[in-house]
Amino acid sequence: MKAQPTIATQYPIRPAVFRAGFTLLELLVVVGIIGILASITIPSLKGLGRANKTAAASRQILDDLAVARLRAISERTTIYMVFLPPNLFNSIDNLQLYSNQERTQINRLLSGQLTSYALIAKRSVGDQPGRETPRYLTEWRPLPDGMLVATNKFIALSKSVWSTLAATNRPFFYFSGLPFPNGESRTDFLLPGIAFNSHGQILQPAGTVALDRDEFLMLSEGSVFVPRDAAGKPIRASVDVVETPSGNREMVRVNWLTGRAEVLKAELP
Repeated sequence: MKAQPTIATQYPIRPAVFRAGFTLLELLVVVGIIGILASITIPSLKGLGRANKTAAASRQILDDLAVARLRAISERTTIYMVFLPPNLFNSIDNLQLYSNQERTQINRLLSGQLTSYALIAKRSVGDQPGRETPRYLTEWRPLPDGMLVATNKFIALSKSVWSTLAATNRPFFYFSGLPFPNGESRTDFLLPGIAFNSHGQILQPAGTVALDRDEFLMLSEGSVFVPRDAAGKPIRASVDVVETPSGNREMVRVNWLTGRAEVLKAELP
């Protein structure tokens, strides 16, 4: 009679095999290598993030400059790209002249100083010769979070001083006769920006003759802090602007003759 296999023969006991683990020295070496790799990689990732943010802001500005130029040509009128200046609250001499709705909108726009812009048409379809009805083509649009227009673009100068500066150092000109904060508002508030004529050319402040020099728009990474009181309401004080890092700007050039825009260079730390 054939013997039945037992548990011992089916599952023989094998001797335990002991494997050596990592020593403390080996663990310290691995941790050190990880630390070195992290110190090399993290700054590169931060730089990539800044590059993507700056590229997004440049692309947005280029696209909207192109829209402004094409609308000026197709509608045979002057189109303005206007920006919210850093002294928005202080520049409004008498806020009581504005309606409650307009004051509410102005308070909302305080957070968009140096970072928001809109397109305005000088004339509307059907306007009679010599009579103009400016209108907003867009809402006030912010740049990507963490991006702003460099503060030196908002220095208010007289036309005589403004025209003597090199194009790369020249701030925006402040245009008059445009409604703010919306198309039905008063037109006594000066707005800084860039204008295109019906040929798609950059205009002189008078709005009639094309410039003989290009327009330059400086974009910077940073933050804008609006002063507020204890209740959180904006107060009549200048905003605090912090560029991070300081001087890290990208330049957008608008050709005065063709109105076409391009990015000249991007400076990364």
